[in-house]
Amino acid sequence: MLCQSPSATSNAAILTVIVTDPTGASIANAGVAFKGERDLAVKTSPDGSVQVPLPYGTYDITITSPGFKTFKAIRFPVDRAQAPLKVVLKLDVEHLGDDFSQEPLLVPPTTSDVPNVLQPNVERILVAGGPMKPLPVSSAPADCPKNQPKTEAALVELERSWAAALGRHDANTVACMLADEFEEADVDGSLHSRSEALAHIPQRKPGSNHLIELRVHVEGNFGYVRGLNEVQDPDGNVRARVRFTDVFSYRGGRWQAILGHESLIGEASR
Repeated sequence: MLCQSPSATSNAAILTVIVTDPTGASIANAGVAFKGERDLAVKTSPDGSVQVPLPYGTYDITITSPGFKTFKAIRFPVDRAQAPLKVVLKLDVEHLGDDFSQEPLLVPPTTSDVPNVLQPNVERILVAGGPMKPLPVSSAPADCPKNQPKTEAALVELERSWAAALGRHDANTVACMLADEFEEADVDGSLHSRSEALAHIPQRKPGSNHLIELRVHVEGNFGYVRGLNEVQDPDGNVRARVRFTDVFSYRGGRWQAILGHESLIGEASR
């Protein structure tokens, strides 16, 4: 996220950079480099922020952190005309590394006398490479699992529970596993939102899902599972083989899928 406020001088501003992951957790020691009227490189503090005095002008800003692709803001303007407007960018696993060259988001001034304070009633999210959107509010059932371990074994167990829930047409169990922004690329190339994916579960053909060739990786609050789903009919005959990749984010004490992709190897199962 980027927040801007005026400085005490007439030709410079204090630019506050706040770096978070998609779950909202602060990223400490992220590298933040500026190139423009003044060139410098700094790192974020333990709370994920850093304040930098910059002469008015335009800057190319590069943010790097292990486990994330490089983020770039191109021709980001710093001038008195924008103060005390705030610009908020959220690092996003799907768009990290994209060049951001859109106009900054204009937010009405707040009534706070404290500079660089984000007011909840005016904060907006501008995802790198994407449109403005508010932070998602979870719509998962209240009895979802909590305190899941951040391990590869936990993701394997989650995938197998997901597959079993699909076989018994249990949309409530799957709802706990899907983040609000979840999107799936189906075997026919179509895209499905979380609500669409959940609505389809009761309509699935009878049968079971058998996961093999699982490959799992966990890096901090993110992980992915890649594998092969052999879809069987009630008689145990394999009627489809689907290669899948699911990407997860750890938030609220549990793993949630944020995107999925399926490639058909055999006959379509939908």
